[in-house]
This record gives sequence, structure tokens and C-alpha cells, in this order.
Amino acid sequence: MNMKPALLVLLLLAAEALSQSDAYIINQQGSFTLMPLYQRWSLKDGSHLSESSAAFSLYYPLGREWSASLRGAPAGVDGGPATLNGFADAQIAFTYHIERPDIVFTLGVNLPTGKKELTQEEFQTSMLLSNSILNFQTPNFGQGLNVNPGFIWAIPLSEDFVFGLGATYQYKGKFKPLKNYDDYDPGDEILVTGGMDVHIGEGATFSADIVYTMYGTDKLGRDDVYASGGNLVANVQFSKSIASNDLLVSARFRTKGKSDVAIGGVMVPEADRIEPDQLGLLSQYTVLFTEHVSVGFVGEVKFYQESPTVISGITLFGLGVSPVISLSSSVALPFRIKYQFGNFNSGGTLSGVEGGVGLRLNLP
Repeated sequence: MNMKPALLVLLLLAAEALSQSDAYIINQQGSFTLMPLYQRWSLKDGSHLSESSAAFSLYYPLGREWSASLRGAPAGVDGGPATLNGFADAQIAFTYHIERPDIVFTLGVNLPTGKKELTQEEFQTSMLLSNSILNFQTPNFGQGLNVNPGFIWAIPLSEDFVFGLGATYQYKGKFKPLKNYDDYDPGDEILVTGGMDVHIGEGATFSADIVYTMYGTDKLGRDDVYASGGNLVANVQFSKSIASNDLLVSARFRTKGKSDVAIGGVMVPEADRIEPDQLGLLSQYTVLFTEHVSVGFVGEVKFYQESPTVISGITLFGLGVSPVISLSSSVALPFRIKYQFGNFNSGGTLSGVEGGVGLRLNLP
């Protein structure tokens, strides 16, 4: 069994290095995906935040070794201090795959095509939108020009065991998130990752990876304002084919060190970590009912540590179904329905619903 392409996919996903192109390193099949989605979160006091978005992605192979992808999304947000509407930034990406010694070089570019120079109310809505607990399909609208070169290297250690390494440098350009303010210059980032794939039986695979991100210092105008602590993400995954069905069980842990913030023009360590630790557990069982209809049944639980942020300190439970109807070998309709609910450690409840139906095309 050749597991090297599978590990390359795992590492590309872990490194956030070009999404839709990852899955096609092996078969070089072009694709177009459109996923309109409605998401709404509600608090016990009746307040809510909702988003309607239509994320799209286009992937196309440029040859045996080269591939390119394009991603974007129009979105509308309601329920915050102000409404937000428009296009998010577009991302283009390229991969170059050297079959031996199994190295993939990547280059991603975030194009600053989205909404910027927000009002104070729009900015507050944007901050709510980007909270990782809510997991909106389009978590922000506009940032600066970002350029992300990287590489991933898969190393076979045996017939059933493959190890991989990867790194990405992320250049972050200046942009103006708020009207009448200086330019904001996020610190550049360096991301390193290591992972493994282990074939542990007939149709069964265990995968794991660790991703660590180091951040430069953010500036507002010429002044240092924020130096983020390092971010560590660990993922493990078990998958197994059972007859014509598939089982997937995964866990994800994220922790971030203390950051330095500007107080009176001096950078000092924050008293408490702004971003809480996170642990997510997910199980999905996909049943192939007919040649053209499959349904994934999803159950998950997420734990978020208490922190000074607006939304934190909660345990969330989620249930969902994701049917896929294949109209032909080239056209499929993916559905997505999910309900989440949870209780804050400090009291109060949070519930969320999402639903949508998309279009997936295999291109010649």
C-alpha cells in the first residue's frame, strides 16, 4: 500500500497550505465546489449572530507536477452591533509535487479583495465573527496581502509507516481594518509541522500530526501593539472501511502561550491568556445506501477553557448529517445539517444551527 500521498494530504491540511488542491495530488482531477451555508448562534437572552455565505473553490491541475486553486466567498452577517456584507479575501495557491523524494512545494497568496476600513460597530461584529467557538464558514472579510511559501516532505520508513515534515513562512502585509486609524501590520508567521501515517490492518489507518506556529510582533502604525504567544495544535485520527461504509474518529487539541500586549507604550506579558485551550472530539460514520446516495452521521464534543474573551468557558455538543447525492460521475450535491448546544461555565446557554446544500463538479 502506497501511503505517501495520503500523508502529503495530511500535512498540507495541517499546514493550512492550499486546501482544495491537497486532495488531488494523487489523481490530478480538476474540481469546482460551491457550498452555500446558513449558520446562526443564539444565546439564552435572545441575542444572536448569523451568517449566510457561499464559499467556492476551484482546483485545476496544470500538469503532472503542478496544480493551482482559487478560493473565495461572499457573505452577509446579521445580529452583531452592525451588519456586514460583501466578499471575503480571495486566495490563490500553487503546488509543485516532486514524486521522488516525495516533496511538495507550496505557494499561497491571500489577495486583499475583501471588506476593510470598517466602522467601530462593524469591527466589533467582525471580532465576534472570528471567535473560533462559533466556527463560521467565513470568519473574516478582509486582511492584507499575505504570501505563504512552504514545503512538505513525506519519508517512508516501512511499507506501512510514513513520516512527514513541513514548514511554511507566512508574510503578512499591512492593511487598514478600521477607518481613520493607522495601518495595521500583523507579524509574520513561521509554521512547522510533523506527522505520521500508520497502516494498522485491512482498511484501517492511524494518523497524527503536530503543528507549531511562531508569530512576529504586530504593529499599529510604527508602534508595537501585540506579540502573540506560540500556538500548538495536535491532531490524531483513526479511519476504517467497514464493508462499503467508513468510520472516522478524530481528536484535536489547541493551546497557545501567553502574549505580550502594549500598555502605556511598553510591551508587557498579559495577566491571563486571551485565547483558551481547546479540545475537540469527532466521530463520523458514513453509510453508502445506494450507488448514488451516501449519508455521514456526525457526533462531536468541544471543550473551551475559561478566558477573558467575550465567548469562552463552554462545553459544546454537536449532532449532524451530511448526505451526498451523486447525480453522475461528475456532479454531486453535498448537504450539510448540524445542531450544536452547550452551557457556559459561568451560566447561560449557547445553541447553533447550520444548513446548506452545495454543488461539486469534477472537471475534465
